[in-house]
Amino acid sequence: MDRGDLLEEEILVTILALLSHLNSLLEAAVAAATRCLHLVRQNNYNTHTDWMVLVSTPQRPRYWVYPHRSMDWWKNCVLAQWEDSRWVRNFRMSRRTFMWLVDILKPHLFHQDTQMRHAWPVDLRVAMSLWYLANKNSFREVQEQFGVGLTTVADAVHEFCMVVEEVLVPRLVKLTDPMEQIMLGFAEIGFPQCVGAVDGCHIPIQNPADSNGEYINRKKFASIVLMAICDHRGRFYAAEAGESGKSHDAYIFNGCHFTHAIDRGAFFPATPSLVVDGVAVPPLGPW
Repeated sequence: MDRGDLLEEEILVTILALLSHLNSLLEAAVAAATRCLHLVRQNNYNTHTDWMVLVSTPQRPRYWVYPHRSMDWWKNCVLAQWEDSRWVRNFRMSRRTFMWLVDILKPHLFHQDTQMRHAWPVDLRVAMSLWYLANKNSFREVQEQFGVGLTTVADAVHEFCMVVEEVLVPRLVKLTDPMEQIMLGFAEIGFPQCVGAVDGCHIPIQNPADSNGEYINRKKFASIVLMAICDHRGRFYAAEAGESGKSHDAYIFNGCHFTHAIDRGAFFPATPSLVVDGVAVPPLGPW
């Protein structure tokens, strides 16, 4: 499903939710009017003053943005005063990298102001997303930290992740050097005939109700696996996520796009081998 289909689905869900909410409000209004008329008939309200007192009962105000929330901490403390060490510790990147990220993603995350309120700044929404991802906080904790609403945090994180996948992954997670140069680089640091360093990590998820334990990993919690491969300089050129936490590392590697590309000969026109004491040692795989 592409982004357009996803947006259409989200718009339809939002419209249905609004219609349901309006229907609930209409039913509540009809019920309140019925109760008022019943009270009028019971108590014989026959003056304009009595009627106004009845219908103007104070109600709890509803806020678009709660008045006690403030972005002062973000504007006056983090942006204005934090040094790079604190940025790295809390956002996993320096302030310079953060600003570069904001500039790259701004065309895709920018929202127009409306007559009802100003849109949240792009730098704030990127910061909330990074804070959530880097510190294992809940949406509620990020909400209190940045002084915004809970839905604002959830929308910012989801939109940020989608844009990163669409914009940054194709731009940054790719081969920048020929495979021969990568092999030479690994050989210089003591790993001959090596084309990449691969590892994975478990990303915790809520266990799907119909999974029957498929996502429960060896550490006894539900997860999906992120597998990534980097070159001799530590630059990632392949990354995949989505396999269940129960899957073995070898199974995930054998099924990834990178392995399939190697099997097709996309990276090695000829099968590389290493000569050890006069004996040619082929690679462990079919390539």
